[in-house]
Amino acid sequence: MMASTSHSRRRYSGTDRSPHQRHDKRYRDPELRVSLCGLTHVAVDWGLGGFRLAQFFSLMPLGTQLEGVILEADDTPCVSFVVELVGRGGIDEPARFRFHTLPDETFDRLQGMILSAR
Repeated sequence: MMASTSHSRRRYSGTDRSPHQRHDKRYRDPELRVSLCGLTHVAVDWGLGGFRLAQFFSLMPLGTQLEGVILEADDTPCVSFVVELVGRGGIDEPARFRFHTLPDETFDRLQGMILSAR
């Protein structure tokens, strides 16, 4: 079982009126590569609360939880996560995902990516 903390629940729970409102800055650089639903994707943008994927459309119900992996530049798996689908996406709209379970090592990896871009 992976060790996890309440990073995502504590910081990204939103409010009753806007349950999926983001609280952190979004980044495009460095690029975030993820494996989700068996496919490799490059995030349109990402932050410590989640990410958006272009050309991802799903009929899964909103709130569906999916396991994924952050990938190195050569597509080697790095660290895992669980996201919640909060926006299905469409032709002109990226799908939106919120981190649901964010293990410490994944949070540290994302934070390191942010700091390395400065």
